[in-house]
Amino acid sequence: MVRILYNLLIAALLSKSYALPENYQGTTKEMISNLCIQKDPEMRSQDSYYNLIKYNKFDQPLTWEQSFTKFIKSCFYFSKANAIVPKTIQKNNKIKSKMDHNQKTQVLIIGSGPAGYSAAIYAARANLKPILISGHEPGGQLTITTDVENYPGFANTIQGPWLMEQMRAQVEKVGTQMVTDQVTQVNLKQSPFEVKTEKGHTYHADSIIIATGAQAKWLNIPSETHFRGYGVSGCATCDGFFYKGKVVGVVGGGNTAVEEALFLTNFASKVYLFHRRDQLRAEKMLQKRLLDHPKIEVIWDVAVDEVLGNDNPKDVTGVRLKHTKTGALQEIKLHGLFVAIGHSPTTALFKNQLNMDDEGYLIVKPGTTDTNIPGVFAAGDVADKVYRQAITAAGLGCIAALDAERFLAKFNLAEKR
Repeated sequence: MVRILYNLLIAALLSKSYALPENYQGTTKEMISNLCIQKDPEMRSQDSYYNLIKYNKFDQPLTWEQSFTKFIKSCFYFSKANAIVPKTIQKNNKIKSKMDHNQKTQVLIIGSGPAGYSAAIYAARANLKPILISGHEPGGQLTITTDVENYPGFANTIQGPWLMEQMRAQVEKVGTQMVTDQVTQVNLKQSPFEVKTEKGHTYHADSIIIATGAQAKWLNIPSETHFRGYGVSGCATCDGFFYKGKVVGVVGGGNTAVEEALFLTNFASKVYLFHRRDQLRAEKMLQKRLLDHPKIEVIWDVAVDEVLGNDNPKDVTGVRLKHTKTGALQEIKLHGLFVAIGHSPTTALFKNQLNMDDEGYLIVKPGTTDTNIPGVFAAGDVADKVYRQAITAAGLGCIAALDAERFLAKFNLAEKR
């Protein structure tokens, strides 16, 4: 009810705050854009008003009165559907901690992406009473992903943030204790394991599931951040489908960049590979496939100086490149830019305690989520540098919970309360 009233209030305010022609004609998409997106571009990926476009897909020309009527109806629709709401509402609805400064649990889950949420669901259904510490970015990388079309169970395109809101709601419904806090210290050399957080809480856990994920490395230029999710992506597998018949670019020179460029040829009409050196680091076999492909053009010795695009609607139109040796600038027209310069697993907390590979990914026993310490499990991108998909992370979260359940049962820890 609160959300419905809030949306009605916003609708009324918008109708007074935005001046549209009296005889306004246009699609609902254009109307919503005029009402919301022009004022605050961030609303496009966060508010239910933009999702009206995604789910209801009204394409017929409408008068202003008809458009506004549908706008009002959308407020009711998305309120009932637990839709994504503005930052102000999200801030007020943050999950509150309900525990003392010290707490004991059978299963402690660190991380709140698909792996962490899936682990929590299975652990809760096994009556293990899990605690999940979400970190500073609840929901993981999907919260900055717009269109999602490859997650099973949804015939229509869904929004990444909305998907994570639904997962979180399910996690809470099955009985997981959610904690909005950041883990700062982990001691895996004692039993039970000890975890300390930013807010001064201490947890002792019979088992721990690590689902802290991995972050894509970015170029760290303002225009890249500005267009992230609107033409700038860190995952060709996730977003390549949206560039059928279009021109795209890939930044990088390693195996990941070459593989993503080759993958994008399945959709794009042309693929540029931008590399800051005069030779690739990728495997020789991959290099040959790349250089022999008729759709791919490699531009050597360049760095992306700026991502070019529009703000209304927000989209990418090209890139400005800077030659790394001469400093010369050139512009390339394209519709999408994929940054493939690697990922950084969030594993700093576990150094000198858990086995990791040279890139910092946690090493698990093949076919399981077991780390080198019994009772500590790793799920999702924190241990997977190959697939890095939401669905594989969710699957690994399920496996981690089942592995934890068996571990607790083996040592009769599941019976302790």
